[in-house]
Amino acid sequence: MKFLYQVQGSSEGVVKEVFKTLLNNYSERYDFSKIYHFGSTGLQNFFAQIIFTQLIREKSFIPPYFFTLKEFAIFILEREGLLKDYKIIDRSLKPVIILNLLKEKGKFTFGYSVILAEFISELKQYYYEKKIKDIFLKKMETFPKAYENLELAFKIKEEYEEYLKKNKFLDEEDCQFLANKIIKEKGLKIPYLVINGFIDFTNLEKDLISTLIKGSDNIFVITFLKESKNFDFFKSLADFSIIEYTKDFLSFEEMILTLPIHAYSTIEEELEGILKRIKLNHFKKKRDLSSVVLVTPNLQKYQPILERILQRLALPYGIFKTLRLKDLPPFSFLIEMLKTMDEDYPRLKTVLIFSLPYCEKFSPETKKYLNFLSKVARVIGGKNDWLYLKEALLKINNPKIKNLLTEGIIDEIMKDINDFFNLAEELKNNNYLNEFIFDLRKLLQKIEFLKKENYSEIVAAGLLKFYEILSRLEDFSIPLDFPQFIKVIDYHLTTTPIEIEKDFSGIKIIDLHDLVVWDFSFLKNWEFYLFGLVEEDIPGKYRPEPLIPEYLKKEFALPNSDLFLFRERSYLYSFLKTAYKNCYLSTHNFENENPVLLTPFLEGEKVKPEEITTILSNEELQILNGKKETSFFNIEKAKKPLENIATKENPLTITQLVKYLKCPYKFYLEEVIGLSLEEETSVIIEKWEWGRFVHLIMQKIYQEEKVPPVDGLEKIIKEKAEEFLEKEVSFEILPLWRDFFLKLLEKIIPQIVAVERYLRDSGFLPFKMEYSLQEEIINGIYLKGRIDRIDKKGNSVFIIDYKTGDKKPFTFYQMKQEKDLIQIVAYSFLWEKKFPDCKCEKLGIYYLPDVEIKTPKEEELKVMKEYLLAIVKKSVEQMRNGDFSVTEVEKNRCYTCNYYFLCEKEQL
Repeated sequence: MKFLYQVQGSSEGVVKEVFKTLLNNYSERYDFSKIYHFGSTGLQNFFAQIIFTQLIREKSFIPPYFFTLKEFAIFILEREGLLKDYKIIDRSLKPVIILNLLKEKGKFTFGYSVILAEFISELKQYYYEKKIKDIFLKKMETFPKAYENLELAFKIKEEYEEYLKKNKFLDEEDCQFLANKIIKEKGLKIPYLVINGFIDFTNLEKDLISTLIKGSDNIFVITFLKESKNFDFFKSLADFSIIEYTKDFLSFEEMILTLPIHAYSTIEEELEGILKRIKLNHFKKKRDLSSVVLVTPNLQKYQPILERILQRLALPYGIFKTLRLKDLPPFSFLIEMLKTMDEDYPRLKTVLIFSLPYCEKFSPETKKYLNFLSKVARVIGGKNDWLYLKEALLKINNPKIKNLLTEGIIDEIMKDINDFFNLAEELKNNNYLNEFIFDLRKLLQKIEFLKKENYSEIVAAGLLKFYEILSRLEDFSIPLDFPQFIKVIDYHLTTTPIEIEKDFSGIKIIDLHDLVVWDFSFLKNWEFYLFGLVEEDIPGKYRPEPLIPEYLKKEFALPNSDLFLFRERSYLYSFLKTAYKNCYLSTHNFENENPVLLTPFLEGEKVKPEEITTILSNEELQILNGKKETSFFNIEKAKKPLENIATKENPLTITQLVKYLKCPYKFYLEEVIGLSLEEETSVIIEKWEWGRFVHLIMQKIYQEEKVPPVDGLEKIIKEKAEEFLEKEVSFEILPLWRDFFLKLLEKIIPQIVAVERYLRDSGFLPFKMEYSLQEEIINGIYLKGRIDRIDKKGNSVFIIDYKTGDKKPFTFYQMKQEKDLIQIVAYSFLWEKKFPDCKCEKLGIYYLPDVEIKTPKEEELKVMKEYLLAIVKKSVEQMRNGDFSVTEVEKNRCYTCNYYFLCEKEQL
C-alpha cells in the first residue's frame, strides 16, 4: 500500500481517513507499535494521537509511535546504542559554545553568537557534507567587509565542528545525518509509515524521508497543496496511488478575488465587531460557540486585546498555542531575579524578589515589611546596603521600627536577607556553565522556588521543562561569566516551548501558522473568522540573513525571501481552501493613528461591516443607562478623568498638545468627550494629500532593512509609487488622478534625490522611520509621540518631521504663531531624555511636496526648548483643572471650524 493524499485544506478529516484505511489492512488487534506517524510539529502529533485513539475501541493497547523527525533521529541513535559514547546538545546550547569560541577573536555579543548558530545550522541542514566555503568566499571577494565577516563565520563553523568532535557531542543536524546513515547501513524498515502535512523540507530532512519511504512497503503521505514542491518530491520516491482528497475548490487566484474583506477602522473595532457578530449568531441562529474558530496570522500581537473583549462580552473561549517558558510569570521572575543580582541589587527589584509569591522560604514578615524598612533606611542598592540594613535601622528614631526590633521581626528579616545573599554571591562567583547550574539549583532549592503543589497545571509542566533544561546544561563545562550565564538561561526560557492540552469547549482561537496541524472533522457547522489581515502580519517582515546575501541564498537554494513568501502564502491558501464556504475575513485600516496596508495575498473587495447595535457589553449597558440621567452638574465627577491627563498610564500625545494649543475648546470636544464630525468628501486632491502621498512613499522605501544608495533612488521611488497606487490602500485615489500623481512625482524626484544626497553628504544615514517615544518631560508630566524619520551619524541624530502643505521658516517666532513646530522640538526633547548619550544634532522640517528641509539656528533652538517646557507645564495644569476656554481667535481657522456653531467666544 502506497498512498499519496493531495489535500487542499486542513480540516477535511484526512488524518482520520488515513488511519481508517491503515487499520483495515492491519493484522494486529492490540499492538500498534508497527505504525510510525511523522508530524511536522509536536502539536500535529498530539492531534493525530487523539484521532487515532478515537478509532480504537479497545480500552488497552500498545500505541503507535508519534515522532517529529528530530525526535525520531534521537530515538534511532538511542536504540542502536550510539548515545552511550556521545551526548546530544540542544539547539539552544549552540550560541553558548560559539560565544566561547568567539572570545579569542575579539569582543562579540551573545546576539552575534545566536546569528552564527543559525548560520551554522542552516549550512548543515542544506549542505551537511558538501564543501561550499570556497565557493561562497569566491563570490564575496569584491565586498571586503562582507568577505571578512563570512570568512570568520566559516572559521567558527570549523572550530565548532572540531569542538563537538573533541568532546563527543552531537547537535540536531548530526543526529539526523547519523540516523539516516544507520538506517541505510542496517537496512532498517518501518512496517507502516505515515507522513503528515509538511510544508517544506531541509535537505537533511529530505534525505531521511527518502530513506524511510524506500525502506517501507506500507506508506501513507499527506501533502498540502498541489502547488507545493513536496508533492513532486514524494511522487518521485515511490509508485504512489494518488488520492485527490478534495476536488471542488476554487483556485487560490479565484478565491482571493471573490472573498469580500470587511474593513474596520481600528483593531479594537475589528475584534469587537467580530465577537458581537458571533454572539448575535449564537442567540439568533442557535449557533454552537464550540464550533466557532477565530484565526489570525499574529496571535501574539492580538491576544491581549482579544482576551479583554472576550471577557467583556462574557464569551467562553480557549486559546490553542504553544507557550514559551518565559511567557509564564514565575520564569520571567526568575530571569529578573538573576538580572537584579547582576545589577548589584537595586532596592525595588530586590524587594520584589522577597515579596512575590514564588519563593516560599521567605517569611510573611519579610514580604510585608521589607519595602517599608528599606525605604526608611534609604537603601539605594548594593550588597552592603542590604547586609547592614539592621544597623541603619537602629539609628532611626521611629516607633514602628522599634516595635519590629523588639518583637524580633527585623532579625527574622535579616536572616532571610543573609541566607539569600550568601547563595546569590556564591552563584555569581562561578566561571563554568556546570558550576553555575549547580549553584542555581542550590539557590532555588533553598528559597523553595515553586515548592507549593497547588500551582496550575501549566506552571507545573513549565517547572518540569525548566529542570530538564538544567539537567541538559549541567553536563557542559563551558567557561563563561555571570552576565553570559543569564543570557544563556534567558535564551533557553525564550526558545523552549511548553505544549499543554486545552479545553475544547467555547470559541477556539488559533494562529494561522498552526492551523495546518488541525483536523476540524469533529466540528459540526463550523464557522471561521480570519482577522488581522494586514501586510505587517501576513506575510509579515522577512528578516534577511546578515552573513549571506539574498541573491546567494537563492542561488544555493538556502532559505530566502521567496521561500518565506511561499510558506506564508501556503498557510493562507490552506486555510482558505478549508474555510472558503463558511468564512468571514476582516482587516483594519489604522494602527495607532497610522494607515496600514491590506495583505498583498488578497485582492477581494473591501466592504463596510454591518454595525451591530443589539449586543452590548456591561460597560456599554452602563453608558446607555447613563444617557438616561438628567443631571450633568457634578463638577467633581467631571474633573476626575482630567486628573489622569499626561500621566505615565495616560501620556499626552504631542499631536494632542498641539491641538490644545491651537484651540483648547476643540481639544475638549474631541479628546475629552470624544465628539467627532465626519469630514465632507472632496473630489479635489488637496496639496496636503499630495504631500502625504510622497511621505508614504519615502516611508515605504526607508522601512526596508537595507538603505538604498542615492544613485538608485530615482528608480526605487518610481517603482514604490506605482506599486502603492496600484493597490490603492492608504487613501482613496480616483483612477483619473493616478497618472497625474505619477507625473507630478516624476517632476520632483530630482529634488528629493538632491535633498537625500545633502543628508548623506552631511554624514547622516536613514536610521528609523515612525519611531515611537514616551518620556517624563517634566515632573509628573508624560508626553509621547512618533518621529517621522531619524537619520544617524555616529552618536548623533538628525530628527526629521515630514510636513505637508505650504513651507514656512523654522524660527521661534513661527513656532509661537503656528504651534505645529512645537512637535519636532518636543521630539528632540523626548529623544535626548531617552538617549542622553546620543545627541540630537539637528532638527529639520521636510516639506512635501515642495521638497525642502528647513532647520532652525542653534541659538534659537535653545530658546525653543525653554519655551516648550514652559508651555507644556502651563497647558497640562490647565487641562487638569478643566480649563478649555478659547483664548485666541484666528479668523481663517475659526470660521472654517466644524465646531463653529458650538463655540461661545464672543468675537465670533
